[in-house]
Amino acid sequence: MTLIPRFANVALSSKIVLLVGLMGVVSVTAMVYALVNMRSIDQQYRALIATEARSALNLSDAALHLSDASRLVYTVLTEPDEGEIRAALASLAMLKIQFNAKLQQTAWLLPGKAGALDAVEQQSTGAFALASHIVDSAARWRGDQALRTIYDEFEPTQQALRRNLALLSN
Repeated sequence: MTLIPRFANVALSSKIVLLVGLMGVVSVTAMVYALVNMRSIDQQYRALIATEARSALNLSDAALHLSDASRLVYTVLTEPDEGEIRAALASLAMLKIQFNAKLQQTAWLLPGKAGALDAVEQQSTGAFALASHIVDSAARWRGDQALRTIYDEFEPTQQALRRNLALLSN
């Protein structure tokens, strides 16, 4: 009893056609697999870019609120009306709320940077407290104390906070 190979009776040209057909099927399968994976990677990449762009915009807005708070602090030093100076305290409180809202939106977008965002939030709490103290000192006609607080504490705190915001953007 001899075993006859299955394809022994098939002509050589038919065998070649069959082999080329199998190679075509393998090639098409590999190409479809690669295209599906490339599309998935492209979608993930686009989502990552969109998330990074939104977080950068949020951090830019937060930095703008911080700059507005600094401008407000310097403006009250030359403001003669005590009512306007006291109104600046309400503006500072609103800027702090807006700043924290932008940080919260960013924390949702960048969960891997939660520790750095918490540090920035803690720094901002100190910076806004100093700003309120400066405005309150200016309202009490203690410009010298307000200036000392600005130069000794507020400016260094603001600079550190801006550096940390810039680091988060990278």
